[in-house]
Amino acid sequence: MPATSARASARGSVAQGAVGLWMVATALRALDRRNPPPSVVSGAANALSSGLPRILPRRTTIRVTRRLVAAK
Repeated sequence: MPATSARASARGSVAQGAVGLWMVATALRALDRRNPPPSVVSGAANALSSGLPRILPRRTTIRVTRRLVAAK
């Protein structure tokens, strides 16, 4: 395994770990509330994609969500 790919995979795991900690912190903040919501969505893009089915048809929601995921 070349050294560059080992570094890249190590960077990826650190970044994923940081995102994981952020999600855990969001979940714990929600659980600390007096009256916690039934579900918690972490991040603006996730909140947008989870709220779209309420106002848009399924086909349109899938297209928009696909673009949101591809933009990352």
